[in-house]
Amino acid sequence: MIVQEIDKIKFFFLHGRPRSGTTLLSMVLSAHPNLAMSMETKLVAELYFRFKSVKKWNENKILELYDFIFTLPRIKFVEFDNDKLKSDLLLLGKEANLSRLIKVVYLNILSNYPKEEIIWIGDKTPNYSIQKHYLKIFKELFPETKVVHLSRDYRDHYLSVQKVDFKFKQRAIVAYRWIYSHKIITDEYASEKDNYYFIRHEDLVSKPEKYLSEICSFLGVDYRPEILEFYKIKDEIINKVPKDLFEKFHSRLLQPITDKYIYAWKTKLDDEIVREMDSIVGEYAEQVGYQRKYKEKPNAFLFWYVKTMLNFVAFLTKQNDKLPYALRKIFNYPIAVFSHIYIKFLKI
Repeated sequence: MIVQEIDKIKFFFLHGRPRSGTTLLSMVLSAHPNLAMSMETKLVAELYFRFKSVKKWNENKILELYDFIFTLPRIKFVEFDNDKLKSDLLLLGKEANLSRLIKVVYLNILSNYPKEEIIWIGDKTPNYSIQKHYLKIFKELFPETKVVHLSRDYRDHYLSVQKVDFKFKQRAIVAYRWIYSHKIITDEYASEKDNYYFIRHEDLVSKPEKYLSEICSFLGVDYRPEILEFYKIKDEIINKVPKDLFEKFHSRLLQPITDKYIYAWKTKLDDEIVREMDSIVGEYAEQVGYQRKYKEKPNAFLFWYVKTMLNFVAFLTKQNDKLPYALRKIFNYPIAVFSHIYIKFLKI
């Protein structure tokens, strides 16, 4: 693939909290013949932090990047033709830069769906949505970036988080992170009307054709009705991912889109939990399109405690990301330990 063809292909990011429907939307978009998407790998950020200081690329540096890709933990769930990937990376030669190299990596990820001309590469990594500096990095790498921002009712989001082994499952933390994530994404992108598309999970699953048509229009590709049949390759997906992992995190994923699970919090959450989450999210709920059951002010100390902890973790992560890559990996562990100790006695 020549450089001019690579430069024509653009990047978009699907942002949203984990357990908010981002994987579902990513799977549907993966089925579009003009879109190339990958399973969640954190590939863009990892390649950036490891190779951001490289100014001139040569064969040795490109091969170093190639080898590094296969050290990433989540890359084992992604399938490449390794020889073709290496060959395509090396073809860039002196015209290589990090943005082009990242695009070539994504274009070499083997898809479960038939492809035609690739117009957009898409990345879905929910953890990006709580690190403000990541959003600026993506703009630096890909100035043409577009963003599809997916939100889910914070109470249903909390219910879903309880089903998996996430570190931060306390309702106060889930509620505050929901606010924080939404705010940093909208602060960074919402003013760029041509490059930002917001959708609620509840609307997507209630009227999938309408909103998928809008997303396709936003990306400048034709809507293809067959993308709604994304689930028909279920066996192929399950064969590539450990069955226990798939059933734990995405047991409902490869089924036709349905709205029967939305607003489950109304029957499954105790009033005490709803009251606490409503109070922390506050008026922000209505701004995003959700109605609160309770409109009380939050416990001031609790709100301060959670906000301070999460902001400090975000600060530590940002500083850690500035370190040389080898040191960055070392300091990831104490940040995780600090986070665990801080929330140990937060029992809600």
